[in-house]
Amino acid sequence: MRTRRWKEEEVKRLKKMVQDARVVALAGLRDLPASHLQEIRAETVRRGGQVKVAKNSLLRRALQSKHKELADAVADQSVLLTSTENPFKFFKAIESTQRKAPLRGGAVAPMDIIVPAGPTPFRPGTVLAELQAAGIPAAVESGKVVVRKDVVVVKAGQKVGPNVASLLAQMEIRPVEQGLRVRGIWEEGTFYLPEVLRIDEGKVLADLQMAARGALGLAVEIAYPTPQSIEALLVRAHREARGLAIEAPVYEKGVISDILARAQREAQALAAAAPQASPASKS
Repeated sequence: MRTRRWKEEEVKRLKKMVQDARVVALAGLRDLPASHLQEIRAETVRRGGQVKVAKNSLLRRALQSKHKELADAVADQSVLLTSTENPFKFFKAIESTQRKAPLRGGAVAPMDIIVPAGPTPFRPGTVLAELQAAGIPAAVESGKVVVRKDVVVVKAGQKVGPNVASLLAQMEIRPVEQGLRVRGIWEEGTFYLPEVLRIDEGKVLADLQMAARGALGLAVEIAYPTPQSIEALLVRAHREARGLAIEAPVYEKGVISDILARAQREAQALAAAAPQASPASKS
């Protein structure tokens, strides 16, 4: 049993951990295997951070004074993490700990669990009866156990029986995500919720590219010189100056051939439009 003195010392250690950190995260670790947590701890330490699991009451006491939003997010099973990275990069690193995992017997299905039609890893035998008892339409074809059609074996919100869970695991059906789930990240006085930190990098990049194209187009349109727009501005200025010289006309070396070519085209057009003299008038 933990003594009062030990708890006080643990709160001090937790306070020091978060006070020394620029970025602090609180995450849930329900159903996370110990081996998986050890891997996360090793990777976090490698990146310059820390990971600490503690009782909720101690976490709240340690976070209450300076990190109240994190303290309010403490619930169920929680873990505290620190980092030297920015919140968005840190969030992505934590989210990357998610792994596909099989359902355990007695767990509640988060969605409809579907067994697809096709071959299974099972050899013909008693497993055929087990599959059929689980509501999976299986049969032996060409010496292999196959599922004849797609079937929902557990509906969302229902508990998974141990036999069904075992069969799903053997069939390598892993419908759940297992890993740390961020509840919030604090950085130097600012608290970020997961929905703020979860960004679509592809969309952000596309938006930035579209904004850059729009800004370049505007700079060229209003003749605002920048390192990015100067080439387009010079090309446009040269094109307009050349067009003006031909139209004026300005007899300059760079456009004289264009002026003469235009004059020839105009002369040919006039000749074609003029009435032709009749044979009688020629005589």
